Amino acid sequence: VTKDVRVHHNFCRFGGEGWGCRLRKDVAPMYSLCFDADLTSDYVTENNIFQFCTGAIICIFGDETVPKGFVFRNNTYMQKEGSTFAQHRFFAGKTTQQLLFAGTEPEQYLQQTLQEEGAILLMTK
Repeated sequence: VTKDVRVHHNFCRFGGEGWGCRLRKDVAPMYSLCFDADLTSDYVTENNIFQFCTGAIICIFGDETVPKGFVFRNNTYMQKEGSTFAQHRFFAGKTTQQLLFAGTEPEQYLQQTLQEEGAILLMTK
């Protein structure tokens, strides 16, 4: 059982560029979670700033496509244009899906998959 978790008011920058990421910097996720976790409720991620990651800003593990028990709201995402925004790593032998930070896809992903309210997306060159 995972419940009543708050991830809030964090400033996460330069994921994958630290001393421990040298060999996996292109795949290092900044924020990971698993949709298939049993009995997850009231897991709130809000008012965070996620800025620049050499891998994906968000990495989801599991076969579910829409989270159960997770709430995302008012987070800011800043990434270089064309860099990886999100990855979904499926179990059961399915392939990994990758979403780049370009066009309207990140906004659609936040609305449809994370069902985030009030997100801010900032794309840099």
